[in-house]
Amino acid sequence: MRRYLRVALAIVWVCGASTPAPAGSSTGNGQCVGTVSPQVTNLLTQFPDGGPSLRAAVARMVEADASLAADAALAARTATAAQKQAIGSGLWDAASFFAKCGTPCRGAEMRVRATMDCSDAGTRVGFVSASDATLLQSIPGFDNAGAQTSNCPGTVVSPSRPGC
Repeated sequence: MRRYLRVALAIVWVCGASTPAPAGSSTGNGQCVGTVSPQVTNLLTQFPDGGPSLRAAVARMVEADASLAADAALAARTATAAQKQAIGSGLWDAASFFAKCGTPCRGAEMRVRATMDCSDAGTRVGFVSASDATLLQSIPGFDNAGAQTSNCPGTVVSPSRPGC
């Protein structure tokens, strides 16, 4: 009788309620699932327009705890386009930080880079564009100095040189 009770308890334990998957956990069919840390969702609320501030906040957060990289990539799936790009760029900044740290930080660097497997296209664009400062030069109308206006061909919009 005790054996049946132990077997029954083992079955209940194995088939029981599962714990929530950590952010960025991959299922067998390539889907990424999990719960996102409140720390990451608070950043998205704090910086609804994305931009350099969100980029820096993501980088600082991931540099302090590399496990939050997966949370950031998963949260970016429901973010705005500007937030996605800032998150991707912030993840690139964190990966670069860990790369410069050297051998002790290689695991953290690889963890951040691996989060791109669970990221969407917008986040990947932010990650890749942050990796190459000259990437924007290949897009018509953009270069490292900024966007060019259609009214002033060949002239870069700049606060120090307004107008044509």
